[in-house]
Amino acid sequence: MTDKQEAARARLFNRWYESCELIGWDLVNFELQTPDKNDKYYAGLFVHTEHPNSNTIPDAFEQFLKQDISNGKLINRR
Repeated sequence: MTDKQEAARARLFNRWYESCELIGWDLVNFELQTPDKNDKYYAGLFVHTEHPNSNTIPDAFEQFLKQDISNGKLINRR
């Protein structure tokens, strides 16, 4: 994003998620950081706890980020 407010938006989204008490939904957050550590990007994934693959979906999404999206960025699951 050009306005450099990614971290603030990520915090706001997390507060929204926590205050809504979405029953049966987990939020999995990822932080992508450039190798020079100058820029950070954020991605979030909602997974319903009753989905038969709810335990493997976050791992698959993380692999997708690493292989297809990251362009050399470091990825951390938060």
